[in-house]
Amino acid sequence: MLRKAIALVLTVAIGVFALGNALSNALARKSPETAAPLSAYSADAYLQLAMQEIGTGAADGTLDVSQAQDQAMQAFARDGLSTEAAAILAMAQADADQRAATLDAVSELSLRGRLLNFGLMQSAAEAGDNEAALAALDRLMVLYTNVRSQLIPAMAAYLEDESTLPAFEQVLRTDPEWAGSLFSYRGGGPESVGALGRLRVELGDAVTIDPADDRQLLRSLVTADHWEEATALYALLGGSGAASGGDPNALDWANAFPPFEWQLADERDFHARPGRDNATVDIRIDAGRGGDFATRLVAWPEGTTHLWIEHSMEPLAQLSDMSVRLTCAETEEVLAEAEFMPSVTTAQLPQTECQWIEIALAGRAWTGRTGLSGEITAIRFGN
Repeated sequence: MLRKAIALVLTVAIGVFALGNALSNALARKSPETAAPLSAYSADAYLQLAMQEIGTGAADGTLDVSQAQDQAMQAFARDGLSTEAAAILAMAQADADQRAATLDAVSELSLRGRLLNFGLMQSAAEAGDNEAALAALDRLMVLYTNVRSQLIPAMAAYLEDESTLPAFEQVLRTDPEWAGSLFSYRGGGPESVGALGRLRVELGDAVTIDPADDRQLLRSLVTADHWEEATALYALLGGSGAASGGDPNALDWANAFPPFEWQLADERDFHARPGRDNATVDIRIDAGRGGDFATRLVAWPEGTTHLWIEHSMEPLAQLSDMSVRLTCAETEEVLAEAEFMPSVTTAQLPQTECQWIEIALAGRAWTGRTGLSGEITAIRFGN
C-alpha cells in the first residue's frame, strides 16, 4: 500500500514539479542547453537539464533518474549545496540501503527541495517507515502549496493501511494548514474515508478544521456507510439533533451539519428557514415551485410508533400537496408516506430492521394556484 501511494504521488506530481521548478537564471529556464556551457560556476542550467531527463518508472511509478545523472553531477560539481542535484545522485544508487543513507545525509544539509523530499518519501516507503514517509509528504505539503491538490490523493492512499494511523495522528497533531483539505477529500475509498473519520474524532480540538470541511467529511462517512464514525464525529461537533426542552424524541431545526441535521431549501420563493433557537421553521412555496424542502437522518427511534408534525400551513385546501416520507437509509426502501393534514400530520412507523431513517418533507404549489406558507412548530416521535 505504501508503494502504491508513493507511485500515485510521484506519477501525478512529477509533471507539476518539472514544470513548476523556479530557477533564478532566466536563460537557464528558457534555454538550458545554451546556458550550461557559459558559466563554470552556475549550477542552475545543468540542474534544469537534469530535471528534463527525469521520468517515472514504468512498473511502479517511482522516479527514474537514470538519464539525469550526468547533468546532476555537473550541477553538483558547481554547487555542492544543491540538495536537488544531490538527491538525483542519491536516488541513482542501485543499493537501497546506500540510497537511503545518502538521502539521509543530504537531508542533514537541508530538508528543503521537492526532489529531495520525494526521494526521502520513496526511500521510507521502501523501508516500510510510515512516520518518515509521512513526514516527507508533510514537508512537501507545507513548502510547496501549489502541488497540495496533487499530493492529497497520496495521503488518502496511505490511510487504506491501518498501520499508518499512529504516524498520521502524530503529523496531524502539529495542526498543519493542509489538514482541512485532507479531511474533506472525496476521492478516497471506503477504507480511507473510515480512517479519516476515526482520525478526526481522535484528534478532536487538536486540529483546526473549517466547519465546511467537517460537513464534507460527515457526508462522506454517511455515503460510505461508516455510521459509527459519522455519529461520533457529529457528537464531537456538538450536535444532538434533539430539540431543547427535555423531550428526547423531539427534533429541532438545526441545519449546520447535514445529514444528521436538516438540509433545507433556501431560495426566495421556495424555502424552509429556521426561526429563533431553531424551535420552528418558516415554510414558503410559491406557485410553480416544489420538491423536498427539508431532509435529515435520524437514528431509528426505538419504542415509538409515529412521527408527529404540528404546523400552521395554509391554504388548508392544498395540504394534500404536502407530504412526509420516511426512507430506510441503508436500503433506500420507503417505509412510510403521509399527506399533510390540518394542524397535525402523523406518519406511522412500521416494523423494520433499519437503524437509520431519512425524514423528507415535501410540498408543491401548482402553477396558477395559491402558494403554500406557514410554520412547522414541532416535529417529534411518539406513540
